[in-house]
Amino acid sequence: MISPIDEPVSQFMRSSLHALTHELAQPVTVIRLIAEQMLLRPQSASTTSFQRIFDQVQQITAILNRARDHTDLPRRQPTSINALIHESIALACIANNAIGVQTIFVPDTDIELNIDKGQIEQVLVNLIRNAIEAIQANDGGYLTIKPTKLPHGVEIAVIDAGPGIDASVAGRIFQPFVTSKPNGAGVGLAISRDIARAHGGDLTVRSSDIGSCFVLYLPLE
Repeated sequence: MISPIDEPVSQFMRSSLHALTHELAQPVTVIRLIAEQMLLRPQSASTTSFQRIFDQVQQITAILNRARDHTDLPRRQPTSINALIHESIALACIANNAIGVQTIFVPDTDIELNIDKGQIEQVLVNLIRNAIEAIQANDGGYLTIKPTKLPHGVEIAVIDAGPGIDASVAGRIFQPFVTSKPNGAGVGLAISRDIARAHGGDLTVRSSDIGSCFVLYLPLE
């Protein structure tokens, strides 16, 4: 029986385990899907496919190292935001088999930021995958990804033409274990916001004429 004192610790451990599982699920899923495609169509295997598998294995290694070191501090490097968005779209579409979803990417003047590439890619892939699932649940439509350079930073808007956020969870959407998905764990957006804030930025949701609009803000410094 868990004592009242142990209960917060137990809850923290469950939360940490859910977070770690969610972080690892994304790259593992991408590796599995790329490998399945290569097995089913060996002639389609390319250097790009092998490079993506290698990159995802590197990301898994980085996640496990952060867990081992008990730190989530970003490991920053100069990163092209446009290139990162392109890669995130590709990974999200592979993981979700984005049938019925038309992706519109509206790049701004190429922007380079000092960020933890793996962490921000995780945020973008999570947002894009959520948007794809919402659009598919609404029988298809458009997904728009638009970065905007600001004087003090960059905003990346991910806008979907889905059914919108359920009113029952709208005010708690970034809380851990809150989700409107039947099989969702409810930790993706909470982790994504934590990553954004660790970079000095934020993740917010804004009203949209259609569907949902999530905005990732990252400061220049």
